[in-house]
Amino acid sequence: MKIEYLVAFISIIVAISSILVAYRLNIVIQQLRNEIAELNKSLLDIKKSLNKLKGGLRGIVYILPYNVCSSYWHDRYGDRIFFYVYENVSKYANFIEWDFSNICKYYNTVIILIPADNTSLYFYNLKYMSLISARYNLSVIWAIFPKRKFGNERDYLRNGTMLNKVIINIMDYLSTLNNTLKVAIWYGWLDEKNVSEILSFYDSLRPNLKKIYALWLDQPFVALLKKLPKHNLSFLVITELYDEKMIRKYSGIVPNQMIITGYSDAVSKEQWIMGICKKILLAKDVNDFGIWIYYDINDGSGERYAVFFKKDGLANPWICLSGLKS
Repeated sequence: MKIEYLVAFISIIVAISSILVAYRLNIVIQQLRNEIAELNKSLLDIKKSLNKLKGGLRGIVYILPYNVCSSYWHDRYGDRIFFYVYENVSKYANFIEWDFSNICKYYNTVIILIPADNTSLYFYNLKYMSLISARYNLSVIWAIFPKRKFGNERDYLRNGTMLNKVIINIMDYLSTLNNTLKVAIWYGWLDEKNVSEILSFYDSLRPNLKKIYALWLDQPFVALLKKLPKHNLSFLVITELYDEKMIRKYSGIVPNQMIITGYSDAVSKEQWIMGICKKILLAKDVNDFGIWIYYDINDGSGERYAVFFKKDGLANPWICLSGLKS
């Protein structure tokens, strides 16, 4: 073979190789472009969700004052929320005010968990908590977990039962307190997920109570959310969602949704912020967010979701939205 033919042959091979490399490179570039487009779309979705969240409620669940948090009320009465039934909260005013002075730095709403009751001390305590909240410009979402003093918890949904009357009376009273934002009532039974009884209860409320009513769904019962959109509900639906997959699946299903979430067993404020931000960023199309819980260490619940840290103070969960430093 003449040398010129060999050179030509090699040149052809090199040209073909170059074409193949260019073709493959073009495929890689196109794949990268597609991935970048998907990434930009995801970032845009996150920005939209965060912009909505920035303008919504920033709540924190509150039960016991940090300085007196113990298992006493759980051990004696069966649940820590009975603090608001059997104690005179004014005795703890300094502790509560100190907590709320911390809370108002990062939150605009305090979510106070209470049982259903009808004693004068109970109503005094609710008013006292409202007054302290107002002092620190905090709106209040009252979350009623009915318990069994007045019969089966589910009875609150049935017009005319003792528990139903007690719940209506509580809602009436809370509606007169200036900084009451909502009164959320817990719902959740494993045997049935029945939208009709919720709607029936809501329809039975007087107009002034409909304005403040909210439905509270614990994580095991959030599948009920999928049945709600077709009813065009006007009331707030509060959903406890802690699992990341559940947040992805059940956020934004109804337009008027508030997500309650938390991060447990954090040993530092930094660890807690990293954990909670990951969950917040997963939520889509949600205006309102609440954090579980101000402080719950050794309160009898067996949980450790506390947002307040003894050495570092209260953590700011919205740091991932604003870019602020803690």
